Amino acid sequence: LILLFSSALLAWVISPSFITLPYTSGGIVDIGWPITRDLANMGFVFALLVIGVATALRFPKDEGYKVKKALPILIGIILLVNFTPVIMGVVIDAANIVMVFFIKEISGLQPLLTILGNHSGALIAAFVNLRGNIVEQISLIARSIILMVFNLNLALFLFLFAVIFIMRYVAIWTLVILSPLAFFAFVLPRTKKYFTMWWNQFLQWTFV
Repeated sequence: LILLFSSALLAWVISPSFITLPYTSGGIVDIGWPITRDLANMGFVFALLVIGVATALRFPKDEGYKVKKALPILIGIILLVNFTPVIMGVVIDAANIVMVFFIKEISGLQPLLTILGNHSGALIAAFVNLRGNIVEQISLIARSIILMVFNLNLALFLFLFAVIFIMRYVAIWTLVILSPLAFFAFVLPRTKKYFTMWWNQFLQWTFV
């Protein structure tokens, strides 16, 4: 029963009918993304100030702050910030196409559940018709324990996969909301590492 529940949960989670809300719009994304976008736009003013001061004081150590290098990047990021959901949506759609291809090829789970169900039914029937043979009793108990351990392990495996796919939605929604701030972090050399961290997380959750 636990195995059947886990397999049904996984089948539901990876089905197109699981969550009709898109990854890059709707719900909490429509609430959170405009807030972070506005914060990023305010941050661009600060970035311009930093670039201007660094150029005026002629800091020789950090080449990234020079106007010739930093200003074109800043202008490009300002334009991209307003299209972050579109950019992320293209990557997510590509990942989902690959995921659907592999999911369609998964055909062994249902036959496996049928086989395990047949084994369980055979064991129950054997217990019902059991006589006083001690060897047969020990054999049935051993087979039952092995089958239960296998079923529980497989159930846990399928349940964890279902949880991962549920978390994938939540993680991508969170990353979409944070995307304007992540793109803003790309502008300044000292904060570029945060964009790299965000991008790595986005790719990992998208292609999970």
